[in-house]
Amino acid sequence: MTLRQKNTRSMSFLAVAVGLCFFFNPNLSVLDLLPDFIGCALVFLGLTRVARINPVMQEARGKFLKLLMVCAARDFLVLMALGSSAANEKATSLLLISFCASLLFLWFAFSAFRALFDGFYGLSVLNDCPALFAEATYGKARVKRSRTEIVLRRALVFLALREIINVLPELSSLSASSGEMNPNRINMYEYIGIMRVFAALAVLVLGVIYLVRILKYFRLLQKQGDLRAQLAAKEREVAARFPGNAVTRRYRLAFILMSIGAFLLTDFYIDFCNIVPDALAAIFLLGGVLLADVLSRKQKLLALAVAVAYGVLATLSSYFAESFYADFANAQIGHNALADRAYALMWGSALAEMLVFLGALVLLLLFLRRAVDKWGGYLAAEADSDFESRRREAFLEEFDGELIRTFIFGLVAALFSFVYDYMKVLPAIKWLRFLEFFWAFDFCASLLFGVLFTTLLANILGAIKQRFMFD
Repeated sequence: MTLRQKNTRSMSFLAVAVGLCFFFNPNLSVLDLLPDFIGCALVFLGLTRVARINPVMQEARGKFLKLLMVCAARDFLVLMALGSSAANEKATSLLLISFCASLLFLWFAFSAFRALFDGFYGLSVLNDCPALFAEATYGKARVKRSRTEIVLRRALVFLALREIINVLPELSSLSASSGEMNPNRINMYEYIGIMRVFAALAVLVLGVIYLVRILKYFRLLQKQGDLRAQLAAKEREVAARFPGNAVTRRYRLAFILMSIGAFLLTDFYIDFCNIVPDALAAIFLLGGVLLADVLSRKQKLLALAVAVAYGVLATLSSYFAESFYADFANAQIGHNALADRAYALMWGSALAEMLVFLGALVLLLLFLRRAVDKWGGYLAAEADSDFESRRREAFLEEFDGELIRTFIFGLVAALFSFVYDYMKVLPAIKWLRFLEFFWAFDFCASLLFGVLFTTLLANILGAIKQRFMFD
C-alpha cells in the first residue's frame, strides 16, 4: 500500500489503543513482561497522522516520546542491576531503581495521558461528536463528567495504584536483607514471594478493569466514522499544501531508528555477556533503511539479507565467547583440543562479524549517499546554469567527505571491538595484562562512532529540510 492510498483512508487509532493496553499487566518481581516503552512507541506512532492537524495531539505525541525514554531507561537499569549487582546489594539496587523510576513514570505518564485524552475531547468538540464529550455519571456522588474525562481519571488511578503495589514487595525485600541478622526477621524471606504473587494478582485485577475501560472507549471512538473521515480530510488538505513535509517526516523517523541502531552497537559486556545484542541494532538499522523507501525491491532484499547475516554472526560470536570463557581457562590454549576448537570458533566468528559489519556499513553509507542525491539540497535537474550544477557537485562532495570520515571511524571502532572482545582470553603472558584495560578504547570508539553517525544523519536531514524549505 502506497503512502497516498494510506492517507485516503479514515483516521485510525488502533495503534494508540494497542499501545495503551501494554500498561495493564503486573510486574514479575521487577520485570515488566509487556514493556511499557513498547506501548509508548505504539501510541507515539499511532498519533502521527492526527498530530499533523492538532497541536494538542502533537504535544501528547512528544510527551509519550519522553515517557518512552523513561520506561526504556527503567527496564535497562533493572536488567543491569539483576546482572551486575552483588547478592547483598541487589535488593537495595532494585528498590532504589524501582522507587525512583516509579516516581518519574507517574510524573511523565500523568502528563502524557492527560494530553492524549484532552486531545480526544477537543477533537470531539471541534468536529461535533457528542459521543465522546457527552456527560455521564461518575463515582458515588454521581458527578456529571464527559466519557473522555471518566476514562482518563480511571486510567490515572490505575497507573498510580499499579506503581505503588509493584514497589511494595521490593520494600519488604530490602527490610529482609537489612535485618537478616535478626532472628525475628529471618523468616521474612518466606513471605516476599507470597507478597509478590498477591501484588501481581491485585494489579492484574485492576489492570483488567483498566483494559476493559480503554477498549470500550476506543471501540466507541472507532464507531465515529464521520469524525475519523473529517480528520482524514483535514490531513489530506495539509499534505496537499505542504508536500515536502511527508518526505521530511519519513526521513526523520528513519534516521531516529538508524541512530538508535548505531548506539546499540556500543558494546556493554559483563563477563562476555552482551547486554545489548548487536542483532537488535541490526533490526533498528534495517527498519530505518526500509522506511526511507529509496531502494528498489531487490536492494531491499539485499539489505534484509545483510542485516540477517550480521545479526546471526553477532549472536554466534557472543555465544562462542561466553562458551569459551565459561568452560576453559587461558592456560588451556594449546594444551587442550576442545579449548583450541572453542578458541578458533570464537576468533573465527568474531572476524566474520567484523567483516560483515564493515560490508554492511559500506552499503549503509551508499544508501545515505543516494538519499542525499535524491532529496538533499537543490536538484541538478532543476538547475538552469552551470553555476548551479557546480554548486550541486560541491554540495555532494561535502557529504562524500562526511561519509568517508564516518566509515573510517566505523572501521576503527570495529577493529577495537574485535581486538578487545577476546583480548582477555589470550594465553596468559604477564606483559599482556595491560591489554585488559583496552575495554575503555573499545567503548569510547563505539560511542564516538554512534555520535559521528548521528551527526551525519542530522546533517542529511537538514539538507532535506532545506530542499523543501519553501513548500
